[in-house]
Amino acid sequence: MRKLLIGLTALLPLLAFSWTADAQEDGIEEVEEVYFEEGNDVLLDLEDGFPVDENSWVNRLPRSLMNSLLLLLAILPAFVLIFYVAYRDRLHPEPRWQLIKAFLKGLLSAPLAIILASVLGLLGFYPAEPSTAFGHLMTALFSAAAPEECAKLFILWQFLRKCKDFDEHMDGIVYAVCVGMGFAAVENIMYVFSGMQAAELSSSLSMGFKMSVYTGVSRAFLSVPAHFGFAVLMGYYYSLSCFSGGENRKKYMWMALLLPIAAHAFFDFLLMIVDSESPWMMLVMMAFFGFFFYLQRLGSKSISNALLHDKNYFGNN
Repeated sequence: MRKLLIGLTALLPLLAFSWTADAQEDGIEEVEEVYFEEGNDVLLDLEDGFPVDENSWVNRLPRSLMNSLLLLLAILPAFVLIFYVAYRDRLHPEPRWQLIKAFLKGLLSAPLAIILASVLGLLGFYPAEPSTAFGHLMTALFSAAAPEECAKLFILWQFLRKCKDFDEHMDGIVYAVCVGMGFAAVENIMYVFSGMQAAELSSSLSMGFKMSVYTGVSRAFLSVPAHFGFAVLMGYYYSLSCFSGGENRKKYMWMALLLPIAAHAFFDFLLMIVDSESPWMMLVMMAFFGFFFYLQRLGSKSISNALLHDKNYFGNN
């Protein structure tokens, strides 16, 4: 069963990426380039030549129902991954109220990351509009990876330092995933509902809803699992730090911060430099998916190692 899930995980991102490659970054810009064909009730997308029927069934849905469906699409992937890691910890499960508390605290890491990224931007750590590979790397590192992972680690530390239920290696992973999925849920909501903001520009709820669904699906199989992988790394080495002594304690704590930052920066960097007109596009895509699958396998291995640590040091009872 586990091998089947891993196989599906490997296939779905490929399908999602091929279906929604441009929706996440270029969606709003595309919607701005629209006009109403004179004498017709059809909205035309100039870039793709994609007709959108203003009498679409989507436009007959209540706006509240649209928002509810998009909200579910945005937060469901985060809860699925929380349930998955909780299932892996089923022999010594954490209290449900603690998982909920960690998730809610993870929501706070999103505004904290935005503040940190803004400060780094004002200090000139990354360009406002990167045009080179180095500029994209600095943007990936200092506008996303570093502030987001620092914010998540701070929230995790603030939560676990007073958590009496944190007594096993696997616990660090479970709580780190809850915090990370709290962040991912907020980020997903912001991206998914950007399509509905685009709808206000084009006066087409059908177009906005479509773009929001595209964004939600692509992020469900790419960005959210990536945040899961970053969180597993963070939680694994955080636990090693807490249950180790001497110099290893400091070393593992640094690894709990630096490894997720490095993985996150490389993930975002590859996404940023994907260019359909570049002769290197296929190579970049191969590197991206290769790294994505490696990150998922590394996360699975870290979970297995944490469970083995607990079996060896704490027993099964």
